[in-house]
Amino acid sequence: MQNDTSSVLTQVIKLQSVILGPDTAIRIAKGIGGFSIDDAGNVTAISGNGEQLLQKVIEKFSDFSGGQILDSLK
Repeated sequence: MQNDTSSVLTQVIKLQSVILGPDTAIRIAKGIGGFSIDDAGNVTAISGNGEQLLQKVIEKFSDFSGGQILDSLK
């Protein structure tokens, strides 16, 4: 399950990199906590509940991008 969550988190971050720019998306993701991310936007480790982290990431990007993330995930 953790591998699946890492993959989904990575996909969300990379998608937001296209929308917000890679530096901004990675900076936001690194500020969330609960997982490790490399400079390319790949999630390398998760600590804690993966589903809660995914929700937190989506909420944070949604707050930042005015809901564009929700549209892009459809």
